Amino acid sequence: MPGHKLAIAEYQIDFLASMPHFIDHLAPVFLALPAQYRGSFFCAREPRRGSGIAVGALQYLHDKYNVKGQPLAAAAPYGDPVLGRRLLVVASGADHAHGLKLGRRMAYLNHGIGQFFREAPGGDNAPFVNNSSYVGTTARKNVSLFLVPGPKPAAILRKMYPDATIEVVGAPKLQPYLRRKWQGELEVGGFIGDRELFDSVIGEPPLVVLSFHWDGSHVVPEAGTALPEYIGAIPHLPRLLRRRLPDGRDKPVARVAMHAHPRIAGRTREMLERAVAKVRRESGAPEGEYDEIPFIHTFDEVLESASLYCTDASSTLYEYAATGRPVLVLNSRHFRKDVNHGLRFWEASEVGLNVWPKATAEETAGVLADAIVEALEDRPAVKKKRVDALKLVYGAAHDPPNNPLERAVSALIFHVRLAIGAGG
Repeated sequence: MPGHKLAIAEYQIDFLASMPHFIDHLAPVFLALPAQYRGSFFCAREPRRGSGIAVGALQYLHDKYNVKGQPLAAAAPYGDPVLGRRLLVVASGADHAHGLKLGRRMAYLNHGIGQFFREAPGGDNAPFVNNSSYVGTTARKNVSLFLVPGPKPAAILRKMYPDATIEVVGAPKLQPYLRRKWQGELEVGGFIGDRELFDSVIGEPPLVVLSFHWDGSHVVPEAGTALPEYIGAIPHLPRLLRRRLPDGRDKPVARVAMHAHPRIAGRTREMLERAVAKVRRESGAPEGEYDEIPFIHTFDEVLESASLYCTDASSTLYEYAATGRPVLVLNSRHFRKDVNHGLRFWEASEVGLNVWPKATAEETAGVLADAIVEALEDRPAVKKKRVDALKLVYGAAHDPPNNPLERAVSALIFHVRLAIGAGG
């Protein structure tokens, strides 16, 4: 029956992502949809320059999620009588702009924590910075459904877009990692536990990953990166994180690796290699004194392998913390302590111990190494602050029995059926 086929096609939901890390937010939702609701998944063919990922989004979708996507050029415009009427799900400002050019009706899945910035001074009464990368933008035309991580961005969007549906879903991509018991976590507390017990622990020491966001300081200083202030300190960490045991052996307290936002991953890896070479050259240390520091390209690998995650202005700070493990909050001297935007700056900043850079790389490395050891202990007072901060960011979206992935899927299906008159 042609009419029946038309109805099925209208129910189907399309997805669009230009970069691999947006796919990581959208693909779990796409795959969790019942098959009859899955439309097409449109992706960019070419890799983004400087990302450090050799394949484009289209190939990434196939290789990682076994989904055969379509190139961006295949996305139907609104003028198409069937395919153009489908709901299109996006997760970034740039991809929303692409959907807008097509004239498509969209659902917007926020790929961060819903961070917003205010035009300082003015505090809570100051207007929001109008930038398409952040909540507070006026650019979200054609969006009829917002899927947001927590109550703060939801409240802002309800005022700004009163005709749209706003659903708090948490972070759907985190569902496989929530409430998991992590290997290496000790019952006595934290990931190294009691200092004496640590000396007898068998196996590899915990992995500490340091990561940095891209530089968005043209928006506000707090949207910037702390990378230049820490990159010179990182090569010193493996040496500083060794302990001399009673038998004379050196034992690492922790292993160190690096990661970065996909937009700057390639450049960050190059900066790390130069920084390690510089420290070796200037110290005159023998070969092996300064360890190689591996670089991890995907955040999924960080979630699977790290015991402590350290980052600056990235929403991954809270995504990692939501899995029940400790974080370090890396601040930049350019972050203004007296400007309270909200969430990361500063009401939820005590999600982990806070670190500030010092005058020299060596001093910064010393402060950072001490903070790493303390953070790995994950004391009860630190855990409580982490839980409190996560409540500000995600509300109850991650609390049992809530399931972020199921919440996102249910919101999409209900929205589509309601929009074409089929009810809930």
